[in-house]
Amino acid sequence: MASINLYIYCLAIVLLIGSCTSSPGSHRENAKIFHAAPMSGGIGALYFGLYNDNTYQICNSSGLGQDCYSGKFKLDKDTLTLLDLNRDVPLRSNKLIIVRYNKQDSTYWEWKYSRQYESFSSDRTLGKWKWQEFKNADMVLGEGNVYQLAPNGIPIKDEYYFIIQLDSLKN
Repeated sequence: MASINLYIYCLAIVLLIGSCTSSPGSHRENAKIFHAAPMSGGIGALYFGLYNDNTYQICNSSGLGQDCYSGKFKLDKDTLTLLDLNRDVPLRSNKLIIVRYNKQDSTYWEWKYSRQYESFSSDRTLGKWKWQEFKNADMVLGEGNVYQLAPNGIPIKDEYYFIIQLDSLKN
């Protein structure tokens, strides 16, 4: 009797381990090549991932759960287009620009933090020192930013933007 119980126990352990490694969600996560999270956390966060089969998933989380939508994406250099974007997703545009920190100079940080620069003196040395400080602080958070594009192609800076957490895109 003890050997049968031991056999059933071992069989249950093997089945449990096998079911954990064959999860369909883990395969999708392994196929992710890009992930961008909200600039600020909290309830109502919007984040998205891109996958190696040219599909995307964008999720809008709330205190009660999350709604996720999928579709195809198109990448043209650093311009990302989320094709067939669901109207329930709170974005002003389906076109986004990917800005990687390692490809930017001081003009990017001066643009991004223009309100902070207004309070600086006219001494450019202080300005040069400050943009590097902003760059270092940004690089701790992620690899770059993703901004929505206005119809004229200008990045929308003052609204919601994303921070790149994973970037394996091939442009």
